[in-house]
Amino acid sequence: MSELQNFTNGIFDLDIKVESEKVLFSAEQVAKTLGLTTIAKSGNEVVRWSRVSKYLSQQVGKTE
Repeated sequence: MSELQNFTNGIFDLDIKVESEKVLFSAEQVAKTLGLTTIAKSGNEVVRWSRVSKYLSQQVGKTE
């Protein structure tokens, strides 16, 4: 069984979980740490998922 752990390095403060040698983390938490957010009309901070997807598509590669 894996436990939730906290990773902090001065820039990031993330909750992570290690399961069978894989590190799992919240994409929402990372996006907020990186500032990929906007303020909604309601006043809530929300993640700009289109921006996150744009960055990830460059890394994981969409086939042409």
